[in-house]
Amino acid sequence: MEKKDKIFLLVIGILLVVVIFLLFFFQEQELVKKEAVFEVMDAPVSVQVFVEEKKDVEPIFKEIKAIYDKYENLSNRDKGPLADIRENDSKEEKITIDEELYSFLRYGKSWYEKSNGALNIAMGDAYDLWEKSITEEKKRPSSKELNRLNADIDELKFLSNHQIANNHVNINLDAIRIGYATEEVAHFLEKEGITHYLINASSVIRAGEHYEEGKSYIIKMESPFEDDDRSILSSVQFTNKAIAIKSPYWKGYQLDGKVVSYLLDAKTSEPANYMSSVIVIADDAKEADALASVLFTMSIPDGQEYIQNYPNVAVSWSYTDESGQNRKVSTDNFFHYIG
Repeated sequence: MEKKDKIFLLVIGILLVVVIFLLFFFQEQELVKKEAVFEVMDAPVSVQVFVEEKKDVEPIFKEIKAIYDKYENLSNRDKGPLADIRENDSKEEKITIDEELYSFLRYGKSWYEKSNGALNIAMGDAYDLWEKSITEEKKRPSSKELNRLNADIDELKFLSNHQIANNHVNINLDAIRIGYATEEVAHFLEKEGITHYLINASSVIRAGEHYEEGKSYIIKMESPFEDDDRSILSSVQFTNKAIAIKSPYWKGYQLDGKVVSYLLDAKTSEPANYMSSVIVIADDAKEADALASVLFTMSIPDGQEYIQNYPNVAVSWSYTDESGQNRKVSTDNFFHYIG
């Protein structure tokens, strides 16, 4: 056998070994779904990760639950640090708060300016009044009661060393907390080297890469309209994005046989009633959740104008027109995600 033939056979042999190794390697790397389900922030949460079968994900799921629990505690208005900010009896002009709460509050306050005042985390008094009036007194609060409420965002003043001015601000983070916590979970997963995941936190959904190359996650959306028996409105497909949904059914109240929105219009302190639902698709869960809350408390024309500031965000509004017809209007880029 000539020397060049021997070299050729040797090269072929090496290539076969490499191919066999790669086939074995990728077979070993086949991903399987592992899931944890728990309830946090008054909502069921499902976390699916797609990893090698041999990978132990229990410590990861335990840490994810701890992240959600942490932000549930930080945003709990009945007890914990928000209650301490509101009700403390300190005579000091400033108080020190948890570092992560400090960042959380700064993020929340930033949306007041970004939303032109539509999202105001200092409206705790208004939310308390509506909850008490509807759940205890079974009626709407009076205009007189609403007019004397304090919702001055400027009283939430940030100082150095994780301190804030002790102005006893009544803070409500409900409009942003599930998205904020969910994005923190996404960051944790990616830090752990898990890039294939799907987090369904009811009103917020966050997806990483799909476990099959070239494919997308498909999420079926329920109709927000009462008269069509909650049927499927549309299917949305996406990867490496977040979806947030707001409607009157999200934490809403029943009053006089109707659903009253939990989210309040910051201009009137009245429940927002401009639409049946809004769906927002953005790059991360924090932004998607905040924008969904902002848009839900605006009229649709105002929201359409406002969202032009976010060209990479897709939005779909559902509403019932004056003739009683159910309608839907969307940004042009929303149709890129329709399955």
